[in-house]
Amino acid sequence: MDQTRRVTLEPQAPATANGSVVRLPSARPPRTPVLVIDNHDLFSASITFALRSEGLDAHRVPAGDSNWIMQRARQLQPGLALLDLQPGRDREGRPTGGEELVEPLRGSGWTVLIVGGGDDDIRLAAAIAAGAIGCVPKSSSFPALMRAALAAANGESIMSDDVRRNWIARHRNYQTRTQLMADRFARLRPRELQVLELLARGNRSAEAAEQLAVPPATVRLHVRSILTRLGVGTQVEAVALFLGQRRSGESDPRTRPDT
Repeated sequence: MDQTRRVTLEPQAPATANGSVVRLPSARPPRTPVLVIDNHDLFSASITFALRSEGLDAHRVPAGDSNWIMQRARQLQPGLALLDLQPGRDREGRPTGGEELVEPLRGSGWTVLIVGGGDDDIRLAAAIAAGAIGCVPKSSSFPALMRAALAAANGESIMSDDVRRNWIARHRNYQTRTQLMADRFARLRPRELQVLELLARGNRSAEAAEQLAVPPATVRLHVRSILTRLGVGTQVEAVALFLGQRRSGESDPRTRPDT
């Protein structure tokens, strides 16, 4: 047996962003339930099989939307959930945000360990702030992934308090920055958002004018207004902010009401 598994770590009680405490179980029964929530079939099948070979009651959840995943989770006795930050897609084909599943999983009694997320600090920070006990990158070796999963299943600490506090502080900073950006985009008029979306798609001002059936001079006026309202100096900066805000789900001209 790997020496790492024989080391007993002091259980921690990490705090979430709202001040509540994540309680780690001090001990687990021999047949700890483990739920593998991941949309990569080969990975999820491999780690599920390996965990079963270690005596754990491991189950896979096929890729799906949040409702389907939670329905499956509530059918099982709570234990450890190994959660990918993009575990599936909803009925409209949009990626499911794994960080949004942390709180409902915890509410159903599951301990959540993030698997992956090394290239998405914003979503990982949100998951940690919501109460995930830690993260193990998928770029880790398979033995390292297994050691982390087995340690978590045994109720051992995965992340130090200092590292956790750092992630929670990052999450708060991201929230503040996102709100500031949302406030900037709230200043834009619906037509200005339409112009900005067309520019973000690679259209020139003249092409945007043609699609909107307005004179090019009108589009240029909109662009100047956009730069002023967003507090940037160039069209490139405005487009970059727009694309970043779209990725975070804010200020999409197709979902913002015309007010």
